[in-house]
Amino acid sequence: MLREDYISVVIPAYNCEQYLDRCLESVLNQTYQKLEIILINDGSTDQTDDICRRYAAQDARIMYIKQNNEGVAYTRRKAVQLATGQYVGFVDADDYIDADMYEQMLSYMSEAQLVTSGYTFEEEKIFDLFEPGLYGRDQREYLYENMLLFHNTGSVGISTNLWSKLFITEKLQTVVENTAEDIFVGEDVEILFKYILQCESVYISAICAYHYERNENSVMNSVNKDYLRNINSLYLSLEKEFEQSSYHAILLPKWSQWTWMMIQTTPKFMGWTIAKKKSPIRYLNPFLNLLKGKQVVLYGAGVVGKDYYRLSQKTQGMELVLWVDQKYKKLQQDGWDVQSVEQIGMVDYDYIILAIKDEKNAFKIIRQLHQIGISDSKILWKEPIRLDD
Repeated sequence: MLREDYISVVIPAYNCEQYLDRCLESVLNQTYQKLEIILINDGSTDQTDDICRRYAAQDARIMYIKQNNEGVAYTRRKAVQLATGQYVGFVDADDYIDADMYEQMLSYMSEAQLVTSGYTFEEEKIFDLFEPGLYGRDQREYLYENMLLFHNTGSVGISTNLWSKLFITEKLQTVVENTAEDIFVGEDVEILFKYILQCESVYISAICAYHYERNENSVMNSVNKDYLRNINSLYLSLEKEFEQSSYHAILLPKWSQWTWMMIQTTPKFMGWTIAKKKSPIRYLNPFLNLLKGKQVVLYGAGVVGKDYYRLSQKTQGMELVLWVDQKYKKLQQDGWDVQSVEQIGMVDYDYIILAIKDEKNAFKIIRQLHQIGISDSKILWKEPIRLDD
């Protein structure tokens, strides 16, 4: 029997002695006090166990479990099945949250089965790309079309982490029971999008109360030789789920594109350093597979743009009809065949590819293109894949 109005907060902890006090204090001091804190020590070898035991002895809301190292994916699934609160939230042990985070998020749960929020990373506030508000039955097609990849920006519409969300426990437990156990990279992606398919409505909020700290020891920052096998399992699991949806015609192409972008990160995750050093190209265009048979305008002629240009010369079936940059005069003096942005209106094209590294600059350019009448459907941007990361 789940406890009404309680939030079960899942905190996996592994060798996090440096940050764990801050994390636990931020959760225990929430203005919303109806909390069950499921704290799982995943085989830590530092002082994490001592810290966990001290806090568990001081606050009866903490359920402390110590286990052999199983990884964050297994630990999260285990914790969800143990949850007794009506709702579930996640906090990573090296992160922390503002005091009113769960009070704010819970205020929207009366009208939705999932509430999302933004987060702060390196002093920058990061939000989902959707406008804040309730996305119900009438907005479902728009939600599904843009949650994986927002319009044609190449950026995910709803952040795929679990910790900036609030879930309904019963629904989440059902989803977790039907997730693949061999997925260690992207298990949050599988859980989140399977969960969204089960929701009548989703509330995308303007709350920004989670503070994310980059962990160099996390799965996403580690080399793993099973990376491609993992991506294949993730792809097949969600492909099966999306095929069963009445919106499969929207979901499947987006999922294929998302998976292709994950595959392009293979050199980083599998540690292919020798091959990368031989390549003169540092930045890979994540949209190459979409551009066969298309006429393309390339926007940007910096380091990224020059790499995209070199790749375009080697890509069969793609026609580069124009290359533009705001500093075209200087580039022409240096021998590059780059034209002014105004020339875009003089050519026929299928897509404009933004060869821009920084997200803020990319969206600034997107707004400028909107002002001259170019729609989102014609613009493609995604943070370039850096091969020497």
